[in-house]
Amino acid sequence: MKLISLTLVLLSLLSFNQLYSQDSIPAAAVKLGARTPVTGTHVSITPPEKFNYSEKLKGFVHPGSAASVIVTEAENISWIQASQSLTQSALNGQNASLLTQEDVVLGNGTTGRLFTLRIILASNDSTKQDIEFERLILFAGDYHYTMIINANYPALLRSVLYPTLKASMLSAEIGSTLNIPAE
Repeated sequence: MKLISLTLVLLSLLSFNQLYSQDSIPAAAVKLGARTPVTGTHVSITPPEKFNYSEKLKGFVHPGSAASVIVTEAENISWIQASQSLTQSALNGQNASLLTQEDVVLGNGTTGRLFTLRIILASNDSTKQDIEFERLILFAGDYHYTMIINANYPALLRSVLYPTLKASMLSAEIGSTLNIPAE
Protein backbone atom coordinates (compact mmCIF):
# COMPACT_ATOMS: atom_id res chain seq x y z
CA MET A 1 0.00 0.00 0.00
CA LYS A 2 2.85 2.38 0.84
CA LEU A 3 4.45 1.59 -2.52
CA ILE A 4 1.24 2.47 -4.37
CA SER A 5 0.90 5.75 -2.43
CA LEU A 6 4.53 6.66 -3.13
CA THR A 7 4.08 5.87 -6.83
CA LEU A 8 0.97 8.07 -7.03
CA VAL A 9 2.77 10.96 -5.31
CA LEU A 10 5.73 10.66 -7.70
CA LEU A 11 3.43 10.56 -10.73
CA SER A 12 1.56 13.62 -9.45
CA LEU A 13 4.82 15.53 -9.00
CA LEU A 14 5.99 14.58 -12.50
CA SER A 15 2.66 15.69 -13.98
CA PHE A 16 2.77 18.97 -12.05
CA ASN A 17 6.33 19.62 -13.22
CA GLN A 18 5.39 19.02 -16.87
CA LEU A 19 2.35 21.26 -16.62
CA TYR A 20 4.34 24.23 -15.37
CA SER A 21 7.57 23.76 -17.31
CA GLN A 22 7.75 26.18 -20.26
CA ASP A 23 9.95 23.77 -22.19
CA SER A 24 7.61 20.79 -22.06
CA ILE A 25 4.01 21.83 -22.62
CA PRO A 26 1.67 18.84 -23.10
CA ALA A 27 0.42 18.47 -26.68
CA ALA A 28 -3.17 18.61 -25.38
CA ALA A 29 -2.57 22.24 -24.30
CA VAL A 30 -2.03 23.28 -27.94
CA LYS A 31 -5.42 24.00 -29.52
CA LEU A 32 -5.62 25.03 -33.16
CA GLY A 33 -8.59 25.87 -35.36
CA ALA A 34 -9.21 24.94 -39.01
CA ARG A 35 -6.71 25.69 -41.80
CA THR A 36 -7.47 29.15 -43.20
CA PRO A 37 -6.15 30.87 -46.33
CA VAL A 38 -4.89 34.38 -45.57
CA THR A 39 -6.57 36.67 -48.11
CA GLY A 40 -4.20 38.54 -50.41
CA THR A 41 -1.26 36.22 -49.70
CA HIS A 42 0.10 32.88 -50.89
CA VAL A 43 -0.20 31.54 -47.32
CA SER A 44 -2.64 29.31 -45.48
CA ILE A 45 -2.28 28.62 -41.77
CA THR A 46 -3.99 26.77 -38.95
CA PRO A 47 -4.71 29.59 -36.47
CA PRO A 48 -4.91 29.17 -32.71
CA GLU A 49 -8.36 28.26 -31.46
CA LYS A 50 -10.51 31.28 -30.49
CA PHE A 51 -8.45 33.71 -32.58
CA ASN A 52 -10.59 35.86 -34.92
CA TYR A 53 -9.61 36.33 -38.56
CA SER A 54 -8.88 39.91 -39.64
CA GLU A 55 -8.74 40.44 -43.41
CA LYS A 56 -7.47 43.99 -42.81
CA LEU A 57 -4.49 42.77 -40.75
CA LYS A 58 -3.96 39.62 -42.85
CA GLY A 59 -3.97 37.54 -39.73
CA PHE A 60 -5.69 36.58 -36.51
CA VAL A 61 -6.38 38.38 -33.23
CA HIS A 62 -7.37 37.17 -29.78
CA PRO A 63 -9.23 40.12 -28.23
CA GLY A 64 -9.02 38.88 -24.63
CA SER A 65 -5.23 38.58 -24.52
CA ALA A 66 -4.07 41.19 -27.08
CA ALA A 67 -2.26 38.38 -28.92
CA SER A 68 -2.05 38.29 -32.70
CA VAL A 69 -0.67 36.33 -35.65
CA ILE A 70 0.05 38.44 -38.76
CA VAL A 71 1.19 37.18 -42.19
CA THR A 72 3.29 39.26 -44.61
CA GLU A 73 5.27 38.40 -47.71
CA ALA A 74 8.35 39.66 -49.53
CA GLU A 75 9.11 38.76 -53.12
CA ASN A 76 12.50 38.74 -54.84
CA ILE A 77 14.35 38.04 -51.59
CA SER A 78 15.28 34.71 -50.02
CA TRP A 79 14.09 33.91 -46.52
CA ILE A 80 17.73 33.33 -45.53
CA GLN A 81 18.75 36.82 -46.62
CA ALA A 82 15.70 38.38 -44.96
CA SER A 83 16.31 36.57 -41.67
CA GLN A 84 19.98 37.61 -41.57
CA SER A 85 18.90 41.24 -41.23
CA LEU A 86 17.32 40.53 -37.83
CA THR A 87 20.21 41.14 -35.43
CA GLN A 88 20.52 42.67 -31.97
CA SER A 89 22.29 45.71 -33.43
CA ALA A 90 19.32 46.25 -35.78
CA LEU A 91 17.00 46.15 -32.74
CA ASN A 92 18.99 48.60 -30.59
CA GLY A 93 17.04 51.77 -29.89
CA GLN A 94 13.68 50.09 -30.53
CA ASN A 95 13.03 48.84 -26.97
CA ALA A 96 13.53 45.31 -28.32
CA SER A 97 16.02 42.54 -27.61
CA LEU A 98 16.69 39.25 -29.36
CA LEU A 99 16.04 36.33 -26.99
CA THR A 100 16.43 33.28 -29.24
CA GLN A 101 16.69 32.11 -32.81
CA GLU A 102 16.28 28.58 -34.11
CA ASP A 103 16.15 26.82 -37.44
CA VAL A 104 12.78 25.11 -37.87
CA VAL A 105 10.96 22.82 -40.27
CA LEU A 106 7.31 23.57 -40.99
CA GLY A 107 4.72 20.82 -41.08
CA ASN A 108 5.00 20.48 -44.86
CA GLY A 109 8.81 20.25 -44.84
CA THR A 110 9.59 23.90 -45.67
CA THR A 111 12.64 25.16 -43.75
CA GLY A 112 12.75 28.47 -41.93
CA ARG A 113 14.09 30.39 -38.97
CA LEU A 114 12.12 31.39 -35.86
CA PHE A 115 13.16 34.34 -33.70
CA THR A 116 11.87 35.34 -30.26
CA LEU A 117 12.11 39.01 -29.27
CA ARG A 118 11.28 40.88 -26.08
CA ILE A 119 9.62 44.26 -26.64
CA ILE A 120 8.95 46.85 -23.94
CA LEU A 121 5.96 49.11 -24.60
CA ALA A 122 6.08 52.35 -22.65
CA SER A 123 3.03 53.10 -20.54
CA ASN A 124 0.86 55.98 -21.67
CA ASP A 125 -1.53 55.89 -18.72
CA SER A 126 -1.39 56.95 -15.09
CA THR A 127 0.10 53.64 -13.89
CA LYS A 128 3.45 54.36 -15.59
CA GLN A 129 4.05 50.61 -15.77
CA ASP A 130 5.69 49.50 -18.99
CA ILE A 131 4.25 46.40 -20.66
CA GLU A 132 6.50 43.57 -21.76
CA PHE A 133 5.53 41.70 -24.93
CA GLU A 134 7.20 38.88 -26.78
CA ARG A 135 7.21 38.58 -30.55
CA LEU A 136 7.84 35.43 -32.54
CA ILE A 137 9.01 36.07 -36.10
CA LEU A 138 9.13 33.22 -38.61
CA PHE A 139 10.95 33.56 -41.93
CA ALA A 140 10.40 30.75 -44.45
CA GLY A 141 10.16 30.28 -48.20
CA ASP A 142 12.67 29.85 -51.00
CA TYR A 143 15.29 31.90 -52.88
CA HIS A 144 12.73 34.25 -54.47
CA TYR A 145 9.91 34.43 -51.93
CA THR A 146 9.79 34.99 -48.18
CA MET A 147 6.83 34.38 -45.91
CA ILE A 148 7.07 36.36 -42.66
CA ILE A 149 4.73 35.53 -39.78
CA ASN A 150 4.70 37.65 -36.62
CA ALA A 151 3.01 36.49 -33.42
CA ASN A 152 2.75 38.94 -30.52
CA TYR A 153 1.62 38.25 -26.98
CA PRO A 154 2.01 39.69 -23.46
CA ALA A 155 5.10 38.13 -21.86
CA LEU A 156 3.03 37.28 -18.76
CA LEU A 157 1.02 34.83 -20.90
CA ARG A 158 4.06 33.06 -22.40
CA SER A 159 3.43 29.69 -20.75
CA VAL A 160 -0.10 29.62 -22.16
CA LEU A 161 0.35 31.21 -25.60
CA TYR A 162 3.90 30.38 -26.76
CA PRO A 163 3.37 26.67 -27.55
CA THR A 164 0.09 27.31 -29.37
CA LEU A 165 1.39 30.28 -31.36
CA LYS A 166 4.54 28.39 -32.35
CA ALA A 167 2.49 25.37 -33.47
CA SER A 168 0.23 27.65 -35.50
CA MET A 169 3.17 29.36 -37.19
CA LEU A 170 4.78 26.02 -38.05
CA SER A 171 1.50 24.91 -39.68
CA ALA A 172 1.81 27.61 -42.37
CA GLU A 173 1.90 26.50 -45.99
CA ILE A 174 2.85 28.46 -49.06
CA GLY A 175 0.54 27.96 -52.05
CA SER A 176 1.03 28.78 -55.70
CA THR A 177 -1.72 31.40 -56.09
CA LEU A 178 -2.93 34.38 -54.12
CA ASN A 179 -5.76 33.62 -51.71
CA ILE A 180 -8.12 36.20 -53.17
CA PRO A 181 -11.84 35.54 -52.72
CA ALA A 182 -13.95 35.09 -55.87
CA GLU A 183 -16.36 37.92 -56.60
